[in-house]
Amino acid sequence: MTYLLDTNTVSFLFRGNEPVSRRLASTPIEQVAISVMTEAELEYGLASRPQATRLRHAVDEFLRRATVIDWTREDARCYGALRARLEKRGVAIAALDLLIATQALRLDATLISNDQCFRRITGLKLDDWTV
Repeated sequence: MTYLLDTNTVSFLFRGNEPVSRRLASTPIEQVAISVMTEAELEYGLASRPQATRLRHAVDEFLRRATVIDWTREDARCYGALRARLEKRGVAIAALDLLIATQALRLDATLISNDQCFRRITGLKLDDWTV
């Protein structure tokens, strides 16, 4: 089983959310990963707060330990098919969320997020560790 942590789940971790911290601590680290898109969102958040040195250190430490899934040509193909299916149904999802969901689908991973937009993607395994 692979768990792909969405950016909001990682953010909850840094904010000290007890259920996320507890669940992550009880999950074998080799089963946990993030998308390179989540890494990009974390870097954006840090660039927006250059004075947040404690957070910078926490993110750097997290990224040293995390498995980061790079974007592949297979992801690109999956993304194209998924986006076309969603558009036919009239479903719009933010660009980076759709890229992260694409990787979860391709990996057959469970996406860990409390973002409700992901519920609109058929076949996506989803769990919320914030509760």
